[in-house]
Amino acid sequence: WAHSFGHTCELHGLVSVGGQIALVEAVDKIIANLAEVHPTLLFSVPRIFNRIYDNLHKQMAGKPPVIQSLFKAGIAAATKARKQGAGSLGLGEKLKLTLAKKLIFKKVVEKLGGKMQYAFSGGAALSKEVAEFIDALGITVYEGYGLTETSPIATANRPGAHRIGSVGKPIEHVKIVID
Repeated sequence: WAHSFGHTCELHGLVSVGGQIALVEAVDKIIANLAEVHPTLLFSVPRIFNRIYDNLHKQMAGKPPVIQSLFKAGIAAATKARKQGAGSLGLGEKLKLTLAKKLIFKKVVEKLGGKMQYAFSGGAALSKEVAEFIDALGITVYEGYGLTETSPIATANRPGAHRIGSVGKPIEHVKIVID
């Protein structure tokens, strides 16, 4: 593990609860490796999420304009629904989101292994745009904060207390003091 966040979450956290771990052979092969192992969650640093985001957007740029438009509208509608509730979507937005999920998002998630439900990011700030994109695909994004020198995880978002762009509250048994 090149980073204490991954070492703590993956090695100690997952193994302690009986989880399975898969390691990528090289950063440039991460998409292929995800498709191979079908993970349900991904612990990573923002650089990897940025790579996934950039790779998928490059692929989308080669698609017909109608698909690109539906993709963008679907991301926008999913983001709005997350922020304001599903009831905030108009009929056109609901239709675009439904189509985007069936025609595009499903294929994108399949490229990531097809089973991913959660993405955990730490080690640096995750771009809000990248986090919203991943979340819009139906993969819940959790962010956290810590310092290698003190604790790789000091704060984290969690179910019921999840907000994109936030590193969450202190984890159990951790006291944060600003001095």
